Amino acid sequence: IRACYLTLGINASPQLAALLLGFSTVLALSEGDVHGLLGSVLLIVAGLEFVGLLELTRRATRARSVVASTAADHGVQISNDAAQSWIRPLVFPVPLRPGAVKRIGRLPYGDHPRQRLDVYRHRNGDLFGPILVYFHGGGYSSGSNRNEGRVLLHRLAVQGWTCISATYRLRPDAGFTDHLDDARTVLRWARDNSEIHGGDVTRIVMAGSSAGAHMTATTALAPPSSAEAVPRIAAAVCLYPWIGRYFGRGEDESQPSTPLALDPST
Repeated sequence: IRACYLTLGINASPQLAALLLGFSTVLALSEGDVHGLLGSVLLIVAGLEFVGLLELTRRATRARSVVASTAADHGVQISNDAAQSWIRPLVFPVPLRPGAVKRIGRLPYGDHPRQRLDVYRHRNGDLFGPILVYFHGGGYSSGSNRNEGRVLLHRLAVQGWTCISATYRLRPDAGFTDHLDDARTVLRWARDNSEIHGGDVTRIVMAGSSAGAHMTATTALAPPSSAEAVPRIAAAVCLYPWIGRYFGRGEDESQPSTPLALDPST
């Protein structure tokens, strides 16, 4: 899991990774730590990695223009400043919360220590927009609601959305039904606590990354019982989702744990 997060970080900010690699290599050379055949091999490897990071940066810059063009086709304008896309990750490698957005943190939606959520909303209380409920990834065994999705949460909150980012119970202490129970509890919390967040409870969008996307898709496609009274989801957004079966489950499972086994028309 840690290696996965490291790889995600490098892919997200290859400029920063290239800068750190170049700095550490120059430092090693200046200190006389690189010598002999092994040192030469390490320099070659570092050089190849540096070239690869520059290629990742080039592709990221090109992808930005594609995203901006696609957004423009749908009536949304996104800044496509190439200099900003190169320089900003070096100066601010982590997303900063805009001054117009406030976070109301660590609100409990259950008794378990992992049943906590943060609310992001515009400081102008007169703004009234949809609600985004977001769940982080981590293979259902790790992760935090303050490590993922912050750019998305900040951007929508600036536009007047109310964004709710929640943690949930994890494996091995919790299982598939526990995760779904937590997701549905957060949705009910979003509906029942509009006096806290001020969002439009008739427009709730659910989103998640990786395991959080699996939870999102399964929750959206698996109708709860009438006793659960979960609010209707207007849309579900799944970012790099896992869509297979839950850990340890096979084809004979009584309750489907993969979105692929659920009927989207129900």
